[in-house]
Amino acid sequence: MYFGQTLKSRYPHLKWDQPLKNKKFADFGQVVLVGFGRASLNPVRIVVTFCYGVAGGKQAPRRLDEVYGYWSSLANETKGTANAG
Repeated sequence: MYFGQTLKSRYPHLKWDQPLKNKKFADFGQVVLVGFGRASLNPVRIVVTFCYGVAGGKQAPRRLDEVYGYWSSLANETKGTANAG
């Protein structure tokens, strides 16, 4: 959740949401960040998957910076359009 809250603090147009409409949705009932266009961020799923990669020796710990950079760039691209829609 800290990963998501860090993004939200930097990009105030992002909002917390809990998708409950489609039970087949991968993040159904989970707390996600929206405001990245069509994508939503499940910070718990992202960080848990990252940690499995580090523990298994398949990811370097610094890769988290790249993951943050990716979501940060998506948030930056959509920050001007968040209030337009």
